[in-house]
Amino acid sequence: MSECSDITKALEELSKKIDNYQKTVEARFAILKNDISKLDGRVTAVESSVKTVNVRLSSLELYISFLLKSGGGKNIRERTNNEDIQRQLRLLKRQMLAVEKYINALDIAGKQINGVLRNFTKIFSIFK
Repeated sequence: MSECSDITKALEELSKKIDNYQKTVEARFAILKNDISKLDGRVTAVESSVKTVNVRLSSLELYISFLLKSGGGKNIRERTNNEDIQRQLRLLKRQMLAVEKYINALDIAGKQINGVLRNFTKIFSIFK
């Protein structure tokens, strides 16, 4: 009889430890999920900013094209200014491409993290 009560006590203690472990993991999981949500919000804000800059960049590009077609730069100074503007525009385009690549990398990382979270959810659902 004593052996049964010892086994029962051991099982109860093990059950408590498992419950505590599950609560700890769930709390950490919730924190991780919250952090990912914040990161997703920041990525969305950056994407919005990039779209705004893209619109401005397109507008500037159209304006430069208009200037070049409308007079072709009547003197050396105007041509130099147009070349400077074009150089700056090319630089902006390269910077925008770099930002877009960074955003895409963040998006991919976010999707991978969400996949991991889904797997954690499946794993820890067996404890419920």
